[in-house]
Amino acid sequence: MNICFAIAHYKFFHSHRLDLTKELAKTHAVSIVTDCSKAIPQEIKYLKSLGIEVINLPGRSKKNGYISYALSLRRVIQNINPEIVFYVTLEMSVFGAMIHHLLKIKKSFFLITGLGTFFYSKKLKYLVLRSIQRLLFAFALMKQNCLFVFQNTDDLEVFIDLKIANQSNVKMIRGNGVNASDFICQDRKYENKVIFLYASRLSLSKGILEFINASRLLKGEYPDAEFHIAGGYDAEDPDSISFEAFNALVTDNDILYLGELPHSEMKDCFHQASVFVMPSYREGLPKVALEAAASGLPLVMTNATGCKDCVEHAVNGFLVETRSSEALYDGMELCIKNLKSMKEYGQKSAEMVEKKYSLEIITQEYLKLIKL
Repeated sequence: MNICFAIAHYKFFHSHRLDLTKELAKTHAVSIVTDCSKAIPQEIKYLKSLGIEVINLPGRSKKNGYISYALSLRRVIQNINPEIVFYVTLEMSVFGAMIHHLLKIKKSFFLITGLGTFFYSKKLKYLVLRSIQRLLFAFALMKQNCLFVFQNTDDLEVFIDLKIANQSNVKMIRGNGVNASDFICQDRKYENKVIFLYASRLSLSKGILEFINASRLLKGEYPDAEFHIAGGYDAEDPDSISFEAFNALVTDNDILYLGELPHSEMKDCFHQASVFVMPSYREGLPKVALEAAASGLPLVMTNATGCKDCVEHAVNGFLVETRSSEALYDGMELCIKNLKSMKEYGQKSAEMVEKKYSLEIITQEYLKLIKL
């Protein structure tokens, strides 16, 4: 069967769906439509050696607006002529709804990996886009050969409550699967020094400021504790911290900024850490948190959509209030005060991933989905 994944950016594909795509390519013809402008040539060559076709489609920009991008995506998919298309992310799914209505595609799957600015912003631009989105989804669903795929129940229920979807056209698949051979549970010794790791973009909605504030407060109380940040900074992203805040972070003596690390280096980063922290406001299902868990790290995360699916409170970590530096401080301090329990918490994290989120389990879910 000829399967196509439409994903806006190659980096997102490589970090989140590479392993799943490789598994599907063992039994199906797979092509990827994505912006390859920042891809490493050797990686593209490697994918082609596995029989995975990679088609470059320049990303949406000010010069390449919504309509222009949608038409380009339609032409590329029409040339590929796949039987099944997976449109990854909410925005890409909106384009997919239009394309599905215009082309004779056997099945289209709209992979909703989270509901962010596009869905919740009150700006006029996004209000208009959401109205168009609902109309396009309604047209696409009239054909009855497309399906929404969600990563958490909260997002699924939002779509049903808003009557964008119903129980007959939704499916739950929790994430993209974690490759256990890449992220191995480490036998850590929790004695004196604790290293807290934040690994995500330096975005306000990821809770980066809450982590910075909580870390500075904890450093004053627990000078032996360390606080590491691994994540990219995009000055043009309105959700990023200010340039002044970024400069202050880079020169901060209490926090070690590691920069944006390649996905291949993250396992070493996890192995050096003691506790993984993610104070995000909302997620689909954060793969980086699951990879940290598979590596045997206890988790401190917000009790927010997507995040709460990774943590069983006081079993493999702690859930804290969203948008609160004080609550995050308390959750991180609990790890320091309960060092003897952290090894067991980390083992529980790894067990959770193995039982619910492993690559083998998720691959089987996708193979079943393709056969529907």
